[in-house]
Amino acid sequence: MADSTQFDLKRGTVALALHLKCMKTGREVICANTHLFYHHSFNQIKYAQMAYLLSELAKIHKSLKDPEKIGVVICGDMNVWPDSNVIRLVYGLPPVETYPDISSEEHRQVLRYIWKTYGKPALEMASSYEGYMSALKGEPGTKKGGFEEVVKGHPPYTCITYTEYETLDYILYNKDA
Repeated sequence: MADSTQFDLKRGTVALALHLKCMKTGREVICANTHLFYHHSFNQIKYAQMAYLLSELAKIHKSLKDPEKIGVVICGDMNVWPDSNVIRLVYGLPPVETYPDISSEEHRQVLRYIWKTYGKPALEMASSYEGYMSALKGEPGTKKGGFEEVVKGHPPYTCITYTEYETLDYILYNKDA
C-alpha cells in the first residue's frame, strides 16, 4: 500500500488565499490564487497540490460564520488541460488512471493515495467556462465527452507557449454562495 512518504510531493508553495470583506456591503469571499507545478510529466504533483488546496480552503470556509453566504474563488495557472485529472478532482470526480497525463504505475499509485486520503472535495466548485461539467462526465480522450467536447466550453486558449496555444488557466468558484 502506498503512503505519502513514498512520493516526492512536497513543494514550497501551493497557493495564496485571502479572506476579503467588502466594507460597504459586508459581503465576504475567499479568493485563492495558485500556480501549480509546471512540468507536464509530473501531473500527479499538480493533483496533490489541488487536493491539498481544496482541502485547506474547505477548512477555512467551514470555520467562518455563515459559510453558506461566503463565496470561494480559485484562479490561476493550473498547467493542465481541461479534461485532466486535476480538473476532474475540482468537480469531485475520481481520477481516470488511463488518461495520458498519468504515465507510470507510480503516478497511478499517487492518484489512488490522494483520492483515498482526500476523497471528494467538500467545496462544490464550478468553472467560469460554460458547458464544462457536462463534457467532463464522459471519458477523457473520447469523442463522447473528452477533450473535444470540453474544449467547446472553453476559450481557444488562455496561454500562448513557445510551441502551442493552450487552455491552462482557470477561474473556479463554489456553487453554494
